[in-house]
Amino acid sequence: MLTSVRFFLSAGNRDQTADLLKGLAVVFMILVHLVELFAAPAIYDSIAGRVALFLGGPPAAPVFMAVMGYFLASSRKSSTQHIRRGVSLFLGGIALNIGLNFNLLLSIRSGRFDLDPLPYIFGADILPLAGLSVMAFALLRPLFRRSWIAYLIPAFAVAAVTPLLHNMETSDPFLKYIVPFLWGQSSWSYFPLFPWLAYPLLGYAYRIASESLTLHSRMTPPIRLLLLVLCTSGLLIFSETAYAISVDLPRYYHHSLSFTLWVAVFLCAWTLLVSFFEEQTGNTLPVLYIKWMGRNVTAAYVFQWLFIGNLATELYRSQTALLTLIWFVVALAVTTCCIIVWQRVKPKLTTLVTSSV
Repeated sequence: MLTSVRFFLSAGNRDQTADLLKGLAVVFMILVHLVELFAAPAIYDSIAGRVALFLGGPPAAPVFMAVMGYFLASSRKSSTQHIRRGVSLFLGGIALNIGLNFNLLLSIRSGRFDLDPLPYIFGADILPLAGLSVMAFALLRPLFRRSWIAYLIPAFAVAAVTPLLHNMETSDPFLKYIVPFLWGQSSWSYFPLFPWLAYPLLGYAYRIASESLTLHSRMTPPIRLLLLVLCTSGLLIFSETAYAISVDLPRYYHHSLSFTLWVAVFLCAWTLLVSFFEEQTGNTLPVLYIKWMGRNVTAAYVFQWLFIGNLATELYRSQTALLTLIWFVVALAVTTCCIIVWQRVKPKLTTLVTSSV
């Protein structure tokens, strides 16, 4: 039995650290979504709630976006293909917004809640950000080519100009739902392109630098350990301010250059730490499971949101700490089952669509 489970969860020739990073990111996202939407206010404001918010902060969305940039740097797809992929991710994000808020939208339509539905439909979340980022790379690649410095400088420039864009919001009935995908401090602008494009740019720059400077071959265990110590020391110096931003969602969503610099160092330290951890425990069942989630990160992200989002309409900030923890286990189980079903159904749907076209 355990052998079969291990075989199912195992992968072949893949970047194991990247899979573990993505898997941890999605698990932390599930945790923070439950704390944000299910947990009672007293829990949300407690130490445990703050820790959950932090885990759902720097180790989650920035890691996910940086890893995406890292793999985009090795993509052989054309700019046109990237733009098509970006558009599909963006539109998929809008569709997911409708899906995860379906119960709420029905409640608004029936008069149960007196709310404007448009901010829930046009929420600027991770998938629209990923789509816009992919399209941005399609435009930048012909200009920057394989210069890692050319991608590194805009990464910090994007974060530096973000505060200047906060005052450029609009009250236009149409644009006020479009601009939040790019910048601004609207309550439904969770992951706008500014400053969040910085992280795929960092991942992209690192991939090119690692190839051109042969960084991987130079990263001997002693050097990696020394780098981890140096990064950790730097993080601790500014940890109080960074932690305060991480657990304050409006500040976290719309942070500036100083926090981006801290997260850049955090990404380095976190990647090294996860790499060490994967080398020591990579074949254990819990780690294999998390890496499996990482390989199916998009599906995991979609299914957990459909589950949590629709239940949140009924359970919004009403659950005890124990119930929130139980819901975390349930959400992981439901997400896992949905991914397994999706893996079986997807090839059949692809064949059906292909044959009908």
